[in-house]
Amino acid sequence: MKTEVGDIAEQIESAEDKKTPFQQEVDVLGRQIGYGIMGVIALVAVVQVFVTGGGIENLSATKLVPILLVAITLAVAAVPEGLPAVVTLTLALGSKKMLKKDALVRRLPVVESLGSIDYIVTDKTGTLTEGVMTVKKVFYNDEVFSVTGTGYETEGNFVKNGDLVESDQLSKLLECGVYCNNAEKAPEEDEKSFFGDPTEIALKVSGLKGGIKNNKSRVKEIPFSSDRKRMTVVTEDSTAYMKGAPSRVLERCNRILKDGELRELDEETKEKIIQKNRDFAEDALRVLGFAYREDVDYGSLDDEQIENDMVFLGLQGMIDPPRSEVKEAVEDCRTAGISTVMATGDNIETAKALGEEIGFNPENAMTGKEVDNLDDEELQDQVEKTDIFARVSPSNKVDILQALQKNKRNVAMTGDGVNDAPALKNSDVGVAMGQRGTDVAKQSADMILQDDNFVTIRDAIAEGRGIFDNIRKFVNYLLSANAGEVLAVFIGVLLGSFFFPEIFQSNSEALILTPVMLLWLNFVTDGLPALALGADPRSDGIMERDPRGSEEPVISKRMLASITGIGILITITGLPLFFYGISKSLAYAQTMLFTFLVVIEMVRIQTIRSRYDQSIFSNYWLLGALISSLILQLVVLYTPIRGYFETAWLTLQGWGALGLATLGFLILSYGLSSLLDRVFTE
Repeated sequence: MKTEVGDIAEQIESAEDKKTPFQQEVDVLGRQIGYGIMGVIALVAVVQVFVTGGGIENLSATKLVPILLVAITLAVAAVPEGLPAVVTLTLALGSKKMLKKDALVRRLPVVESLGSIDYIVTDKTGTLTEGVMTVKKVFYNDEVFSVTGTGYETEGNFVKNGDLVESDQLSKLLECGVYCNNAEKAPEEDEKSFFGDPTEIALKVSGLKGGIKNNKSRVKEIPFSSDRKRMTVVTEDSTAYMKGAPSRVLERCNRILKDGELRELDEETKEKIIQKNRDFAEDALRVLGFAYREDVDYGSLDDEQIENDMVFLGLQGMIDPPRSEVKEAVEDCRTAGISTVMATGDNIETAKALGEEIGFNPENAMTGKEVDNLDDEELQDQVEKTDIFARVSPSNKVDILQALQKNKRNVAMTGDGVNDAPALKNSDVGVAMGQRGTDVAKQSADMILQDDNFVTIRDAIAEGRGIFDNIRKFVNYLLSANAGEVLAVFIGVLLGSFFFPEIFQSNSEALILTPVMLLWLNFVTDGLPALALGADPRSDGIMERDPRGSEEPVISKRMLASITGIGILITITGLPLFFYGISKSLAYAQTMLFTFLVVIEMVRIQTIRSRYDQSIFSNYWLLGALISSLILQLVVLYTPIRGYFETAWLTLQGWGALGLATLGFLILSYGLSSLLDRVFTE
């Protein structure tokens, strides 16, 4: 555990497996529903005992039976039994949609969490860019050469001042790039027949353009690290080759190869090289410096000694062009209220040049060293102003993440290396790269981009927002329907006991709705449309609104008012049907209210969807579910199965009354919606 890998493992292990905001909200919602049910049952029991039962002293077994039946009925009416299944299925459908767009979700709740992301910290190479590096410029012997060819094509030329030059002039520099390299040519002889780091492949390709053959064996490697920012290898002929950040290579050099001769590397020459590095970087080129040293006694020298007294060769500047669709995706995220920043290991000038091309603001750009020099409060302030972080280390990523989270931001963080794992694990949504990501990064992440493309993050966030909308729709739908059922049973019992005592006080089995009717409503006629809501397409313009705040609950104040109001409206319009039908029989009255609730829930589901500008024909699964629910209700009413539900044969006159009540509910519900819009807008 004292190794670097051990330290990373400890950071990952110590990261808290916290619940997503949605999971916490569902837990709270479940408790609230439970407490509410117990409260309603207790209230109804008290009312029945003291108002309709004549008090405790007159309570008998025959009177206790209807009280218990009403309590059970209310419990059945209040509990949204289908809610856990609907939530799980909706998240599963969402993850399936994301997978089709190359976003593999590893934890279901994260599907919804994506919808509340308001900050993305993204890598550059391969995520914002194509991930295919190509050497475009070379600085050698005080001269700049252009390199033709794109991608991994090994055919190309070297050009100076518009004229082709022989690659022999650059052989020493190109040779260094080929040997100080871990990329390899794959057996296939196609255009992209390499595997390895894109930067090293670019150097390998530029060497092949110059006719360099990799015909010397390696006997030692001093590997690259984020701290050293350089790599050195020693070949069998005792030559050491170094590549890395130009400043880190220059600090190990005391000579330079110029016009075929070794000369002292003075400060003036160093400054000229550093300026050329800046010039290349301002052209959005990623620049590496190269050096060598001959006759290295690698058997007796340690790593530090091998990397001393190097001879500077020159620079190679390569470009990884931005993905054509990324600029639009970044703009879409900002339109959606999602701040997007770039964190890269590249030189700050390179990062600023390419970032500006994509749409990032180069002002206030920071380096990893500058991040290290800020205290917590300063960093919290600075991260809100900065679009570009350059030369960042994995620990810098963690610092940036923690500063944003202290600012109450919901952060999606991308990464691909082992060192990125702590940042991925601690972010609100950790996003690993599927193609170039390490197994450790993938295991620490919540989501894996199979195409390593930033655009996939944008699409996943849009999908997450749509899923949250769908969750809100069916929570609204189920709870408003259940509120109507509870109030109808509760108020119906009170009114029935007062106005029809001969039915409700003398008959222990007299109920407004039977438990089996309410189970049918909750499991079948509620459940099928609620499940189908999970397949609702996301609304147009979903990425034109701000993300929901971290403190915004699933059930907003307006939604709570709507659920309560709809419950009251269902009671107001439904109970008259019950008391209209009771003149025929209790079974007929129950059937009238039972069927009204089925129909009204179909109407209710579309009034909810209309707020999202969605028609009934935008979701054929939902249309099928509504038709199926209606058919099932007709089966319960008009086939022998109705004996199990104790329903009556509903007449045309009854359907007419039911239609008028439904129309009245529809008019009142739109009036309620307009009122709530005014109240909660003001």
